[in-house]
Amino acid sequence: MSLTHPTPPTVPRAYALAGNFLPGDRQSGETETLDKRDIVRDCNEIYRLISYSLGFSTETMSLTQTRKQELMTEYQAHETDTGSADLQVAFLTERITQLTGHLKANPKDHASRRGLLKMIGRRKRLLSFINAREPERYQALIKRLGIRR
Repeated sequence: MSLTHPTPPTVPRAYALAGNFLPGDRQSGETETLDKRDIVRDCNEIYRLISYSLGFSTETMSLTQTRKQELMTEYQAHETDTGSADLQVAFLTERITQLTGHLKANPKDHASRRGLLKMIGRRKRLLSFINAREPERYQALIKRLGIRR
């Protein structure tokens, strides 16, 4: 007994998977043979659209550019400050807050939990650096950020 691979299926465009027929496809009954690449591309597009509509996006795991700008204007020491310890602590605090929310919704995401612990450690070291040099600035920063230490 020999195994043979079936020929590629003949179906209306792969967009039919999402319920979206191209004009003329449904009425004329035109069909075409689909390549695996076409199906994968169309399925990826459908997945992307569904993920976006359900709110699953990569932006939830990182800071958006607009939020970074807001934090920079709020915490930078001078106009050209892009990486001071205060600013880094503010960025880390924002990401820690976002990741904490993610982990509440996804408690089995252990890789993200490890990343969260690393971020908390980095923020702790930066805060210790600020506290050792300028304790008043440290107190003002943790008060502005609303964190306890």
